[in-house]
Amino acid sequence: MTVPSPEINNLINLLDDGNETVAVAAMAGLLKFGEALGPALSVLQECDDPLLRKRSHQLQVALMLRQRRRALSLELAKPKIDFGKILIDIHLQWFDNDSPGMLVDMWKNFQKIAKENNIVELKQLSMFMRMFGFRAQKETILRPENYCIGPILENLSGAGAMLCGIGVNIARQRSGFRVARIINKFVIADGKGQVIIPTQNWKLFRLSNQKPEFFSQRELLRYCGSTLFTGAVASDSFRYIYTLGQALSGTEGRDFLGNLPYPYKN
Repeated sequence: MTVPSPEINNLINLLDDGNETVAVAAMAGLLKFGEALGPALSVLQECDDPLLRKRSHQLQVALMLRQRRRALSLELAKPKIDFGKILIDIHLQWFDNDSPGMLVDMWKNFQKIAKENNIVELKQLSMFMRMFGFRAQKETILRPENYCIGPILENLSGAGAMLCGIGVNIARQRSGFRVARIINKFVIADGKGQVIIPTQNWKLFRLSNQKPEFFSQRELLRYCGSTLFTGAVASDSFRYIYTLGQALSGTEGRDFLGNLPYPYKN
């Protein structure tokens, strides 16, 4: 077993200090060691002191959330993205107590059902999404659950942007479907002049003079993550501001707060 460094041991000895300020400072110092804390935290979680067990658990949760932020940032930066994995990573930034395994199972089961329908035409996708029961909601920063895959699959309701991304992802690759926005509505286009509009009960329309603004899957996922971030700012949810801001910006520091007003950047 790896022996903790003297500095780690010194900080651990301050974790059960009766002065909360001292203990919090010690925890902040320990977090700088990252994964090197693993063996020491395992020992602390088996000790008899309930306060030490509590604070070691808090440290472990903080490290887990940091790892999730890094994972999302790395996934978004990859040349080829895994849409489903990033959907789950975004969900876990907000609903951080949920089980990743449960979300993976939900997504895979849904993909399996969609695959059995062999969706290659836009009309097929429209019928599938409507028969499955998906209801598209307007884009808003006030309903974070509309941008998280768990509630979307559980409630069959979500933001139009998210449902468009899901629809494109479950269709066969040869379908050529793309997510687009027309007059502030997210749609799925087939490249043949047809679109379906989730917020209009998945109706099929033919384009006339409208010029779609197309979104890659990466751009769409960043849009959904940024909507959650904006919602966190609007509701003064400091924890989610840092979690989502760091994940989307790819930085561990506070630099991403520079363009925000007081009190976030101070």
